[in-house]
Amino acid sequence: MKGISTIIATILILLIVVALGGMAYLNISGVYTRTSQGLEVVEGSCSGTSVRLVLRNAGTETISSFTCLQTAPAGDTGTPCTNTVSTQSITIQPGTTVNFDDTCLGSGTRDCIYRITPPTGRSITASVTCV
Repeated sequence: MKGISTIIATILILLIVVALGGMAYLNISGVYTRTSQGLEVVEGSCSGTSVRLVLRNAGTETISSFTCLQTAPAGDTGTPCTNTVSTQSITIQPGTTVNFDDTCLGSGTRDCIYRITPPTGRSITASVTCV
């Protein structure tokens, strides 16, 4: 019986070493850390009805356009991204930022909420409180 448990232990150790080596290779080659396109909101501000979002390309590929949908407040009628999906032709190089301006109509304190989606990758939500 000692021979069987030694063989099994040796096989398990070899499998663990091969798995760790494979994970190290994938991590070093960038498989885990690579993102092709990814937007993130760096900053959002509002002055009256003018909203400015600072968007950053957190990916590794250039983003040449994105779609934008303003989801709140209901009934807003500004441009270029108000309650309808609109495509913005703004080039954002990897690691750089760009200003995105919009109009958020209404009176009093209100939250202007946007859903921004690059051609590939995850959508992001940005919320700016206007007074």
